[in-house]
Amino acid sequence: MRIKILQSYFEMKAGYKAASAITLDYCERQKYLYSLVKANKPPDREVYWIKCQEMLAHLYDCDYLLWLDMDAFVYNHELRIEEELIRRSEQLPVMMAADVADESNRHSPIEANTGVILVKNCETAKAILNEWWQVPLVYPDYEKYRYDELWFDQSCFNGVILPKYRDSIKLLPDYYLMNGHYGTFIRHLSGHQENYTAKELRKICERRSAFHKYLPLLEEG
Repeated sequence: MRIKILQSYFEMKAGYKAASAITLDYCERQKYLYSLVKANKPPDREVYWIKCQEMLAHLYDCDYLLWLDMDAFVYNHELRIEEELIRRSEQLPVMMAADVADESNRHSPIEANTGVILVKNCETAKAILNEWWQVPLVYPDYEKYRYDELWFDQSCFNGVILPKYRDSIKLLPDYYLMNGHYGTFIRHLSGHQENYTAKELRKICERRSAFHKYLPLLEEG
């Protein structure tokens, strides 16, 4: 089984450098493919939307693709995607975690967080990604999410795609496996403060001896 992890950045920051280095080391250890792509801002929307196009472009050489936002990384390098994620996906085309950061920040447990996405290389998954990209162009109520609203792509996914493809999308209630501030396998340091990812990641790297080697990346600014 060919598995790839994909990340994409528009502006490389210290926290992103460390997060991508951690995930690259994990992929090398587990013999997975890894791609880090510099994003070009689409002409008709914010750069956050690029994940739809990048996932479609990178499915060609893998059976499963795991998308990670740049503020997400693999926390536990012992665990394997086949055993922890694919097995729980029930062979559905797409799996995401519930939108919960931690138990004190349960944003929307019945909706998906689009920061970490497991995608199966199949036609239904490709259709989901294509239609997700089209949502703000086709649905007038969602046109505003191209530019100046929070949760650009996530609002469109939960408002249109999740209800339409509910039987094809696994929404993982055990969010802490592949999302959240304290994720046990995949950790997603979602937040809006300036340099939030770098600050939180520095704390993690200081506490874990195996992650000490990433601390210099967090000092580069």
